Amino acid sequence: MSACLTSGGAFSRRQLQQLEAAVQQIESRIKDDLYARDTAAYLRGRDLLHLAALVSTASMNQNDWYGRADAGIAEEQEFLH
Repeated sequence: MSACLTSGGAFSRRQLQQLEAAVQQIESRIKDDLYARDTAAYLRGRDLLHLAALVSTASMNQNDWYGRADAGIAEEQEFLH
């Protein structure tokens, strides 16, 4: 950074513009990186919620199937006795 200093210890207009452009590029990269991370986290979260919903639905369907099977067995036993 000392190479950017003028002899009076101040930055020239051109040097300030270059520094500002560099800072904007860094800020842009940071924002892009954070956006990418947030998007990836959102997608992972969404996928996990979707998976949880599928498991829950499968569990309910399985419980419903077992319930129907038990009812069918009970009905059959009543018929046989």
